[in-house]
Amino acid sequence: MPASEIREVALKTPRLTDSVDERKFLSELDASLRALAARSVRCIRFYGITKVPRSCEQFPPDTLFMIFEWAELGSVLQYLGSRLTGTMKDWEIVFDCIEDIAVGLDELHRSNIIHRDIHPNNVLVTTRPTPRDASTLISVEILLVDLGEGLAADKEQSLGRKYYGNVEYWAPEVRKHHQYSFASDIYSAGRLMAEMVQVRWRVVLQRTGEMGQSVPREIVQIIRMCMAEAPEARPSAEDLVYHIQDVHMELMREMSDGDYDIVFDNMVDGSHELNADVESESGEVSDLDEDGIPF
Repeated sequence: MPASEIREVALKTPRLTDSVDERKFLSELDASLRALAARSVRCIRFYGITKVPRSCEQFPPDTLFMIFEWAELGSVLQYLGSRLTGTMKDWEIVFDCIEDIAVGLDELHRSNIIHRDIHPNNVLVTTRPTPRDASTLISVEILLVDLGEGLAADKEQSLGRKYYGNVEYWAPEVRKHHQYSFASDIYSAGRLMAEMVQVRWRVVLQRTGEMGQSVPREIVQIIRMCMAEAPEARPSAEDLVYHIQDVHMELMREMSDGDYDIVFDNMVDGSHELNADVESESGEVSDLDEDGIPF
């Protein structure tokens, strides 16, 4: 194979349990991937499945591996940590990432798939040539990972365990009743957005030594919408995309006009926890707690 055709890939072994044998896993993986086959989904590229040959000494015989595209820029939080500079322009980058995550979820939900495991390590960043000039123009893309382990919304959960995913990103109904839905994906995405805000705060702290920082009111409102206690109070992924795009365009216009309207208070205690009070449009003050979650 010519050097130009050599690709780095990522290998992952599925988490099989006594109640989930290999045949069952492959059946569900196939169903999820076939549901997305006709769509241009903003997700990591899946190249296929392979098994370790019996002659390999590093792994047990017949170990199953899924082969994925390699996302060279790491997780979305790692990407933000390397790109943000502590200036107001940071919010444009943050908003780009938030919008991409929402678009990816919308495409997934349109294919009737619940992801169930949205967290930083399952939202990766890579570069790809743009269609206009593949030799020179490169675009950054936010990609959802672990897609094949999602669940078709019209099927009973069948992967052999009541709880699935990263506990820190579980929606209230998942914690209480292990009920996964499109709305629980939205909650997890909101939790991730709050983590993205924290990255910006840490970058500013490293550069200036100051912790209390402004957060665009619009971002706080989006996070609150996504993390509403009741699933029915959260927006659909489609509505979330429309809302984010509208807000994003308005914020970019304000920034270009030099009239960037951010309402904030710097409220950081002596222990340098990530706390802030952000004033809402009504003038009421809402809190971002030390984990960056609005309540």
